[in-house]
Amino acid sequence: MLAPTRSSAELEQLLGKDFEGILSSDCFSAYSPQGAAAKQKCLAHLERDLKALETSRFARNREFAIKVLKVLWQARSAHRDYQDGQISREALLGQRAIVEAKLKEVKSLDSNPKRSIRSSQTESATPTSLGRVVYFFESPRSQTR
Repeated sequence: MLAPTRSSAELEQLLGKDFEGILSSDCFSAYSPQGAAAKQKCLAHLERDLKALETSRFARNREFAIKVLKVLWQARSAHRDYQDGQISREALLGQRAIVEAKLKEVKSLDSNPKRSIRSSQTESATPTSLGRVVYFFESPRSQTR
């Protein structure tokens, strides 16, 4: 289906109100209201936004980006090791718990998660993309998997 717009209404028409799959998307706002069994944000988009924060004029933004990028690197390394057969599923789940704990630690430093990344680069020293990063790792069913 080729939709004339990128609206949430178009997405709902395509996927239905309660999509039973995993919705993997960029951070475009039209995806937010869409129901899904789980949601995943595109790591390439998140990493691009974090890389932009690394050059922010605010030290707190740069520190935030560095911390989150390290956690994402750890998550990707664990996933790669699992895919390569170097660690078991149980070990991967153990790494997930470590990654989630580290993200929550960084999130506790984030005092204003509702501001956009681009505004944080120019207006304030408050890092803001963590909400997107944590959202990537959390899903409605993530606790049961």
